[in-house]
Amino acid sequence: MGIENDIALACFGSPPQRLCGEAVTHPAALAIPCIKEIFNNPQITAWHLGIDAGECSFSWSEETGYTAHGRPMIRARIFSSLAIRYKVRAIIGESARRSSGLNLRKLASLAGDDFYELPV
Repeated sequence: MGIENDIALACFGSPPQRLCGEAVTHPAALAIPCIKEIFNNPQITAWHLGIDAGECSFSWSEETGYTAHGRPMIRARIFSSLAIRYKVRAIIGESARRSSGLNLRKLASLAGDDFYELPV
């Protein structure tokens, strides 16, 4: 997990998790219970989340620590901003929704991919 300004980033299914022998579960299936637990905290009322899934590039250096790059990272950031516009707490992209098996309310499309409200 990383935090920068008003953005918190959590990664599920990263290479270190897999190397540590954690059970191989789809990352979206790991993220959704965590997100629902976050929103169960009554002190957290202003947070908006974006969730996406897919292949990422990971790197580590002493200066920056562990870093992830890729389309899911960018789209999750966009989805968190869109959550404010759509007046919902969390938005999940098509790839993460499909992987999680959830049947959700479609909000719109972004670059040809649907995105959905994740009720929390």
